[in-house]
Amino acid sequence: MFKLKRNDLFVLACSVFLFPGNLVTVIALRQCSKLRHHATTAFVISLAMSDLLFCSINLPLTASRYISQAWVLGPELCKLFPFFFYGNVAVSLLSMVAITVNRYSSQHQTRYTNVCSTKSKYLMCIDLHKVDLF
Repeated sequence: MFKLKRNDLFVLACSVFLFPGNLVTVIALRQCSKLRHHATTAFVISLAMSDLLFCSINLPLTASRYISQAWVLGPELCKLFPFFFYGNVAVSLLSMVAITVNRYSSQHQTRYTNVCSTKSKYLMCIDLHKVDLF
């Protein structure tokens, strides 16, 4: 059958252990009313959701490819895998950029309240995840 190597076990362990961690992060930030209204919280949730998708979709597919040492999941999934992988990387990076810009602009409060309203922060998060579709 299959003989698991150290790298394969690491990928599988990351998939198993990172999924609950990101899920707990999303749930905790959504339930904490004190943090729910901060713009940074929306971006951190966006980043955690992106990592959740990475752990649930990309890591198992990657683990399957490494364990089998070939792509055994069919041609359709072979075409979709780069879409999920690179789209997810883009959303993660853009979420981190949004967190950085948000933290910088909160320190320089010239237009911070206009840019980071409740409506605009959710629109920005939706736009970040639209990147995955294009």
